[in-house]
Amino acid sequence: MPRAYQRLARRYVIERHQGQQLRLFLKELQTRVGPSTTHEIWGYLSAILQAAVDDERIRKNPCKTKSIQLPKIPERVVQPWSRDRIAAARSALPERFRVMVDVGVGVGLRKGEMFGLAEDDIDTANELIHVRRQVKKIGAKLVFALPKGGKVRSVPAPPYLLQQLKTHMEAHPLKKVTLPWSDPAEPENEKEARERAPQTFALGFSSARGLAVRRDSFDTRSWKPALAAAGVIPAPERVRQGARGRAVLKYEAAPADGFHVLRHTFASVQLHARETIVAVSKWLGHADPSITLRVYAHMMPEADSGGRTAMQAWFEANL
Repeated sequence: MPRAYQRLARRYVIERHQGQQLRLFLKELQTRVGPSTTHEIWGYLSAILQAAVDDERIRKNPCKTKSIQLPKIPERVVQPWSRDRIAAARSALPERFRVMVDVGVGVGLRKGEMFGLAEDDIDTANELIHVRRQVKKIGAKLVFALPKGGKVRSVPAPPYLLQQLKTHMEAHPLKKVTLPWSDPAEPENEKEARERAPQTFALGFSSARGLAVRRDSFDTRSWKPALAAAGVIPAPERVRQGARGRAVLKYEAAPADGFHVLRHTFASVQLHARETIVAVSKWLGHADPSITLRVYAHMMPEADSGGRTAMQAWFEANL
């Protein structure tokens, strides 16, 4: 939990009148952050108080009081991009990053997984992309780590995508990048030294200086400008920042049009092709197919006469 909210928690959460104080805490919290962040912070607070219950410092966890209602998280219906919008954004990206769009749409990689894609992960013989790692930011430092949820996976790759990757690698020789594994902190014992030992991979995408791509730098210097050039978001404003008033470009927030939208497009294409929700969930790297169903149910094609035909055949077999 951020320190500011820890201080709020200490101020409001006291043994006496816990319910009332928590309501005040929740009310003030909602003036500062949105519903999703409120739920996240409340979860951290509840975990802290539950530990106090387990240690017999308090009798019950006041966060679990039924009379305290958290704000509802608005349902956000994700939408895939059209072919024309994808092409416009792709052409506006720096040339060395354009094939990232093909990979995002073609196999549904997350952004960090894209930055961690290495030469050995491209399995042309079996027409697969193996998702084995991501580039993750911890504090100000980058590390290699397992994909989200700690699960590796393999995704079927169309021949077109594999050819695009081959062409990209011929034009942009791969750079070997070395990063710590999982945690950039100095190890304190031999076990941590083994677990955090730096690893080297020939990455498919790297910065202009041959380093691992930073997601914040990619967003502000490549993705947002491409969105503006494609007409997805307005042109940026020039604002002045810092003591010297240095002019910088400020782009509009675009939560629905982040790089993740390409992953939604991948899911849409697969579901419209009537791939099973279990298969799509596996390819997306979701922890459970129910997550995929909850996010993408509206993209699934309507039922047709196939069920009726199957039912008729079942009855006719008994006649």
